[in-house]
Amino acid sequence: MRNNQRRVWAGNERVKNADKKTSKHAADGVHLNELGQLAMAVVILQGLGAPADVSAATIDFATASATDTAG
Repeated sequence: MRNNQRRVWAGNERVKNADKKTSKHAADGVHLNELGQLAMAVVILQGLGAPADVSAATIDFATASATDTAG
């Protein structure tokens, strides 16, 4: 999770507009926001040794059908 946070900080250093900076915390500075929850889930799954790809699907929206599926 610390490596993930460092990547967010590095990305924010390249952003000039303060309103466009990314955060993983809610306004209270303690609780995680949606991005923070997603990052935490990824770190937990990696720690548990979960595979990177669990399933995938390619959807053709013009025909509303799946053209390729896996998992």
